[in-house]
Parts: sequence; structure tokens; C-alpha cells
Amino acid sequence: MVTGIHTTTTEFQAAGEGSLCEACVLGKQHRLPFTASGTSSSRPLQLLHTDVCGPLPITSSGGNNYFLTLLDDYSRLSIVIPLARKSDVAQTVIDTITLLENQTGNRVKSVRSDNGTEYLNHKLERFYCDKGIHMQTTNRYTPEQNGAAERLNRTLIEKVRPMLAESGLPKSMWAEAKVKGQRLQSGFGASEAHTRVSAA
Repeated sequence: MVTGIHTTTTEFQAAGEGSLCEACVLGKQHRLPFTASGTSSSRPLQLLHTDVCGPLPITSSGGNNYFLTLLDDYSRLSIVIPLARKSDVAQTVIDTITLLENQTGNRVKSVRSDNGTEYLNHKLERFYCDKGIHMQTTNRYTPEQNGAAERLNRTLIEKVRPMLAESGLPKSMWAEAKVKGQRLQSGFGASEAHTRVSAA
């Protein structure tokens, strides 16, 4: 909802000829930015943010058209996984959560995602129910509610473009560049991920 505009049609008419028209002003209104919720995690894996991006305009050299991101709210550890199909999201989320829990000894409490069918399906819902994981979904057309995952995707895309341009590699190498960009974003290699996430 838009707030802060208290101009009436009468006031527009009183302004006279040559003033801004009502349609122009009303047409340029935009939604107010979301404020931070103020909630934050107190330990690793308490909350995972996840999002899927794609289909991308160019299929990667490995046959991928999408990428899945997961971000630990506490440690800021990010994981990027290229995917061939959107239908691979559910099993990949299950496999990644299982790996993180087994490697760190921590348990995932909540997962926040948008409400796409790749996240709202029987397979993932059953997994979350069996594990006691709370599923948080955002409202439609409000990517701000999953801002952490959305920002991560944007940051990774912004890293990939110059990496490919500078290196002269073909655009089909985006998946490899995205994984490298994630490691640069996190500030460490995959071998250090266990130490960072398990540190409570």
C-alpha cells in the first residue's frame, strides 16, 4: 500500500493549467521499501534462506539452466548448486540439508523460500514434517520477504558477468563462474565450510 500522498483531485484541479496531472503523479507511485524484520538467528542452521534462479538464457557447459542458492542466516555461509531442471530443486534441498546436518551436528530449524511449486510440493513438505523443520514462505510478488536469498543471487550474478568478460571465457561457463563467485563471496573454499558452520 502506498502512503504519504495526501493530494486530492480538487487540489490537482486548483493547481491550474501546466501543473502536474493527477494520472502522472498517481502513475509514478511505488511501493514503500520493506523494513528489516529484526529477527536474526542465534546459532548455525537455525534458519536457511533459499531461492532458485532461472531459466537462464544460456545453458551452461554442464547442461544447467538454473542455480539454487542456500544461505545460512547465522554464519552467512552460502551454497550455490547449478541445476539442469527446476524439478531437481526439492531433492537437492533435501540432500543439502542432510549433508549440512550430518557434517556440522546442528539441525535446521526453519527454511525460508518463495512459494513456487519447486518449494511447495509433497516431497519437500513431507521431508520438513518428518524432520520437524518449519517451512516459511513469502507472499506472492514480494521478493523482499526473502531478501537475503534474493540479494545473494543478485550479488553472484554481478560477480559472474565481469569474471566471464575479463577471462574471455564463453558465457556457457556461467555455472562454473557462479560457484567460484560464491566461494569468493563467502571468503573461503569448500574445505573450510564445515569449520565455519559448525562454530556455534
